[in-house]
Amino acid sequence: MALFKKQQTKQKTISFADYQIIQRLQEKGDGMSGKDAYEIALCYSRNEYDIEDEKRTLLWLLKAYQMGCSSALQDIEIYAKKGRISAMKVIAEERSDRLLPKDADRMWKKIFTYYRQAFDKKASDLEACITLADCYFYGRGTKQDYSEARSLYHHAADLGDEKSRIKVGEIYEFGYCGDKNYRVAFDCYEKAFSKEPKAAEEAMERLSQTPDINIKGLLGQFYFEKLKKYDQAIALFEVAYQKCYSKSSAKFLADMYCARNQEADIEKAIGLYEKAALNDCYEDAAMALGKLYEEGILVPKDLKKAVDWYEASTKKASKKFVLPPFFLFPYWGVEYISRLANQNVAYAQRKMGDIYDRGYLLEQDYEKAINYYTRASQNGDTEATTLLEKCREKLRQKQKLEQEKVIKEFERGVEELKILLENMESNKPKEDFSLPDFGKITSFENTVLPDSSAPSSMVNDVSYTESAPSCSYPDITLDIASGIYNPYDATTSDSPYDYYIDVSDM
Repeated sequence: MALFKKQQTKQKTISFADYQIIQRLQEKGDGMSGKDAYEIALCYSRNEYDIEDEKRTLLWLLKAYQMGCSSALQDIEIYAKKGRISAMKVIAEERSDRLLPKDADRMWKKIFTYYRQAFDKKASDLEACITLADCYFYGRGTKQDYSEARSLYHHAADLGDEKSRIKVGEIYEFGYCGDKNYRVAFDCYEKAFSKEPKAAEEAMERLSQTPDINIKGLLGQFYFEKLKKYDQAIALFEVAYQKCYSKSSAKFLADMYCARNQEADIEKAIGLYEKAALNDCYEDAAMALGKLYEEGILVPKDLKKAVDWYEASTKKASKKFVLPPFFLFPYWGVEYISRLANQNVAYAQRKMGDIYDRGYLLEQDYEKAINYYTRASQNGDTEATTLLEKCREKLRQKQKLEQEKVIKEFERGVEELKILLENMESNKPKEDFSLPDFGKITSFENTVLPDSSAPSSMVNDVSYTESAPSCSYPDITLDIASGIYNPYDATTSDSPYDYYIDVSDM
């Protein structure tokens, strides 16, 4: 009773008996049937007092009808006569054969106007968007307009309705807006498959009737990967393969034959793999053959053939390949050969030794080659023994050349050092810089030192204990206060040398 009182506080219009029925039916959850939903609608209809109650009843009636309860349609028709748009929409769609064209047209115009206003007010209204798209597509309540319908279906698909995406595909498939575009139609159906698998598969089945070879190839791939229907996939893809051969299509058709795993298919698959691998140098086909022979599932196990096919998968590799530091092996084939070598397969060990010996797939490394040759020789591979001795001789020759190179580099360095020392000795100055002897100065009354070329009148009141030698130093000035002279013009502030010579002790 307490629970009932709590419900009465929230929903005063529901009687206790109807409330119990509703609770019991809603507890079924996903197990609820159309009749259960219809009974809930009847419970709500017995407690209608305003428009909101009617909307709730109609909502359950529509749900019951969608779940397959045909009895709900009569009740929906009652609400349609009351002018409820959602009810009118159902009646207009389901009772179109019983309605007069005039009544149906009047009903659809009301529906179109209502949803047009709702969509213009809120573009994220999915129901309004889909309804308007249907109205434009079928010409209900408005003029038929495929372009507007396509635009609205696109918008609905972006809002998450995959059925609308399928409608977009139909418009492109049948060319309602111009030329047909089967590829766009296929892309729409493929995207919608995850949420609407049944409708998308039906659309794909219809599209498979198209004469477009490329679409048949895409459909064959779709049936193989998504639907796992190998017979239909092979039938479609064989047509595309015969009309438009490529190494990738040959390999993919071989994959289909292997997946179907019939006795006649294995021989066809191996033939296609070999054709793509040998004639077209298709690495993936050679890898597939290597795996078949290594695993021995569809063909007898043969590790030697497996290694050969793994090596063939690297046929296009550069002979001067430098191993990147972030890859252990640059080619899948080398990686698989290495794995077999680590499982003590002598032939694989010899192949890995050969790869490192020649350096045509991996960076040349004689030490690693010797390691693999040694392991192969210990496992009974006689050819590896011969190659091992040759590789050791190559390593010795390489080491010898490297030593000679180091010695030559050292000798050249010594010669360059000798030449450098000789140049330094030859460029050494013979005597140090010294000032000319002006004799001892006894008095200072002028700042300019005597110059042999200057007139005698320029030398006043300056006496020497001995006569100065004949020389010319016009820029030498004398600082009387400090007893220091500067061999540059004292009036020049930016002298290139910043030193003074003390002459006080001369």
